[in-house]
Amino acid sequence: LVGFHDLNYGLQRSAFSRWTVGQALYGADRVIVACTYAKGLIAQAGYRIPDEAVHIIPLGVDMEIFMPNDVKPTLNHLIHVASLVSVKDQATLLRAIARLEDVTLDIVGEGQEREKLTNLAAVLGISEKVNFVGNIPHLAMPPFYQRAVLHILTSRHEGLGMVTLEAAACGIPTISTAVGIVPDYPELGVSLPVGDDAALATEIRYLLNQPEHRETLGKSAFTLTQEKFSIQQTAQKFRQVYEDLQAKR
Repeated sequence: LVGFHDLNYGLQRSAFSRWTVGQALYGADRVIVACTYAKGLIAQAGYRIPDEAVHIIPLGVDMEIFMPNDVKPTLNHLIHVASLVSVKDQATLLRAIARLEDVTLDIVGEGQEREKLTNLAAVLGISEKVNFVGNIPHLAMPPFYQRAVLHILTSRHEGLGMVTLEAAACGIPTISTAVGIVPDYPELGVSLPVGDDAALATEIRYLLNQPEHRETLGKSAFTLTQEKFSIQQTAQKFRQVYEDLQAKR
């Protein structure tokens, strides 16, 4: 059993790493991916893995940690949670924010792009709108989601986008690029093209101006996580794969 996440992040971009991944995939009885996008990466990379050998099992969310609360979110407040690295494309997010008025943004995460991004925020004149929070312990994340009205994901590649499911479990919809899990489940939010700051700004503005629609999306996202993405459900799906493999030996 091999878990496959992504080929476009970090060391996996090197030729040797891709070869190593190929050897693991070809030797696997089953390959687990978290979404249709990740499954497509296997074929795009030229790995000829039988379709029936690839199972889509998204990771689960701990619903006892990530949940809605009764505190009213901050008006027009957004959140983005990701490492500050180029594949997460926070530059597009900052350019979108520069097109908007009366919004604030928490960027949670650290990485090698931080100085470049803080400089870009200054050049765009949005430093007062954007709070670079830094790294936050996982168990301390729920309040950050809960005080936002939208979660934004701008990744160029994403094997799942766990933060999308965490936001959904808190009742927060996501505006995402068309990578990771959002294209599989429209209930989670809205999918947009990669790198399009104008489209992103337009969608943010629309949802901020349509609170009833936004809240409906948030409720749909929450309901979906309850029905499909608990850690118990994920564990059961993995158990079933192992049991099926064992039965065939």
